[in-house]
Amino acid sequence: MAIGAIVIVVDWQLALISWGVFIIVALITRYVSLASILGSIAFPVSMLILHVGGLAERNIVILCVILVIVRHIPNIKRLIKGEESKLKLKRGNKSG
Repeated sequence: MAIGAIVIVVDWQLALISWGVFIIVALITRYVSLASILGSIAFPVSMLILHVGGLAERNIVILCVILVIVRHIPNIKRLIKGEESKLKLKRGNKSG
């Protein structure tokens, strides 16, 4: 979520919401691509709900979200086919 680092400059509260969506979706589904898409969509939705930014800022953010979605088209196709790889979380191995 490279754009995720930029959103904090716009508004830290909206960044927390977007990152929260990203983390929750990634932990529940283990699909980073889906978490990235939904996390990026959460940002402009939060802007609209919380009335943050003007028309220019909202349009720029919406263009960024479109870019994220376009860049994830191959991942979306794999998600639909059930072929997208999942995030593997390793746990510490306590032996002996």
